[in-house]
Parts: sequence; C-alpha cells; structure tokens
Amino acid sequence: SDELLHQLSLTSKGFTLCGSWKPHSNTPVDIILKSDHVLITLSKADSTAFCFRIVESPATLLPLGFIQVEDNTITSAALEGPKLLLALSDGSLREYDLSTTMSADLAAVESYSLSTLLCRQLVPVIPSPARIRNMKRREAKVRAQSEEPRDGEEEEEGEREGDSDDGFIEEPEVEMAKEGYVTACCLSRPSGRLLAGVGRYEGYLWELVDGEEEAMPRLDLMPDAHPVQMVWSPSGRLLIVGYNNGRVWLVPKDSSLTTYIEVACGDAMRGPIAAARLSADDRCLVVASRDGSFSIHTLQRDKIFEASRLLVAQRREGKSGIVDDMFPTTDCSLRCDLPPVDNSCWEVLADKAEVPGGMKTITTRCHYSLEKEKLKAEEEKAHA
Repeated sequence: SDELLHQLSLTSKGFTLCGSWKPHSNTPVDIILKSDHVLITLSKADSTAFCFRIVESPATLLPLGFIQVEDNTITSAALEGPKLLLALSDGSLREYDLSTTMSADLAAVESYSLSTLLCRQLVPVIPSPARIRNMKRREAKVRAQSEEPRDGEEEEEGEREGDSDDGFIEEPEVEMAKEGYVTACCLSRPSGRLLAGVGRYEGYLWELVDGEEEAMPRLDLMPDAHPVQMVWSPSGRLLIVGYNNGRVWLVPKDSSLTTYIEVACGDAMRGPIAAARLSADDRCLVVASRDGSFSIHTLQRDKIFEASRLLVAQRREGKSGIVDDMFPTTDCSLRCDLPPVDNSCWEVLADKAEVPGGMKTITTRCHYSLEKEKLKAEEEKAHA
C-alpha cells in the first residue's frame, strides 16, 4: 500500500533486502504475479501492468515496461510462462505474449511503454441457463446410451432410443443480456483459460479454449460468493480457488474440474482470500486472508485424489455415497471456526542483514517515470 515493490532474499541470517522499486505513480500495488523469469505488478487504480525480468545472480529485478489499459479497469490477471491474461471491467479479456519483451536488449530500449506489444482481445460468449441445462441433458443421454447392453435385438434398441428421444425435450435457448466481469482467472495448458466472476459470469467455473467463442461450464460455484483468487498448484494437479467469504476450494484436475474439497480459512464478512499457495508435493496449503489471518493446512493428498476419482465414478453411474461428504455441495459446505492465535508463539526475528552492494533502491521518479512515458505515448498517438 506504500506504492513500493520490495524484493527480499532469504538467507541464513534472515531476510535480505535486494531492492525496491516504484512501478506505479502514486497508486498501490494490488496484484503480484510471477512465472519463470517474469514478475508482473498490477495497479487497479491506474489500470497498469508493469513487467520485470527476474535476475538470479545478483538477485535483482530489471524493469521491462508497462502495459496500460485505456477506458477500462483491470479486475483480475493471470500469468503462465510468457503469457499474460488481463480481465477487464467491461467483461472482455486481453492476452499478451511477453516472449519478445523478455528477449529484448534493454540497453537499446528507449521507452518503458509496451503499447506496441501484440494483444489478443477476447469476448467470451456465456451460454444461457437454459442452454446449460440442455447440454447437461444431452451429455446424460449420450452417457446412458453408451452404457446400454448391446446384446439385445435391434428392434428393442430402436424402441429404447425412441423412448429416450420422447423423454428429452429441449428448452428454448433465449439469450439474456446481462453485464458482468471476471473476478478471478488463470491460464490452463495447453491453450485454455479458466474464468469466474459476477453478472453473466456468476454461478460456474468457465473454460474458454482457443478456437472457441463460447465458454463451457465446468463446476458449480458458491451461490452466495464469488472467487477472488485462482491459481494452479506447482504440480499442476490442483486448482486453488479463493472466495471473497474466506473459503478456499481445491479442485483436482484429474476430475476434469468437476469435484472439489472446501477449506475454511478466513472470516466470512471481512476475510476475502488475499493469497493461497500449495507446496510442490501438494501436501501443505498456506492461505492469507484480508482479515489478518494466516493459516497453514496439512493435506492428505492421496486420499483427496482417490476420493475425487470415486466421486466421478459414482456420478457416472448415477449413484451417491459416503464420498459426497468429502466433496460437499454448495448448500452444505463444511465450515469450522479458526483457533485463537497467541503472539507468544512467534520466534524472535533475526537481525536485519546488510543490503548487498550494487542494488538500486528506486523510490523517486528520476529513475524512470511512468507518467512521463504515458504522456509521451499519448502525444505520439495524438500526432499519429
């Protein structure tokens, strides 16, 4: 909130300050994204994303430039490799490829403006509730036909098909004009995007793949809350979804994103999920909520994946069982209170380590000015 970005390195003596930067002009940093050797800071106040290149030795960040969105506000963002996905307040998406910027010679770059960066603008088509119900009925019909015994007579099979056709009546699919925007998103390999939000995006976890204009519903979400965080685990096997009511869902990828397990982490009124991360082995979940709580959860990874497989199999057979308790529906989610925290449990922090030489602390605009570059870009655009 002090408008500065600080880079810290963990050493045997504690945390060492490697450098500080001011990527946004008089606006706080709202979101930080990291992927491979790229770090992105986003400020919703000025609708700007600033890109840094991460240097390992010596540990520092090299400013690459900024992307400013005009006439819109950035509501969410995701970074996967060199791909940057921005969700805007008008409900559209913008996807940038940062690979050319990462390989550029910074010594030859005169401007921090990345306005010439190639961009894809996406406006997903969200199906109406009637269309979603029709799609689910069609899938159930195809699944039932594929599981029918094939050793009967052809006439009986024809009668069964006729009966099933008579019982399936499609609802009229009337498109409803409804505004909305994405509040949480992430990129899924190889060419998909997962979206959740409010308005026309509410109710489901949507997937939008390359070559398709219509987003497909994958998972029913909470009816009384919306996601504010969405990120993959390091292993890529679990999708972490954080809600604005302090809840976290873990969605196994093996289930085609159709099952989940819920963890209560923050206060329902004052504890939207600020960040959630899983360890590399998917056994430790760390969650920070905006009510000030910081929680660590130990997961039984193998049991979660096994229960998810059993639940998918039960649903395929139209059955229900004890596995449903591990993946509750949205109206009977498992909730629990947080234990009180005692400050005496904190260890004494290590003494402040010395800042290594050669690091520049950028706290003034004389190092680089976003406002100057924005003004220059506007003048060039007006001149053109």
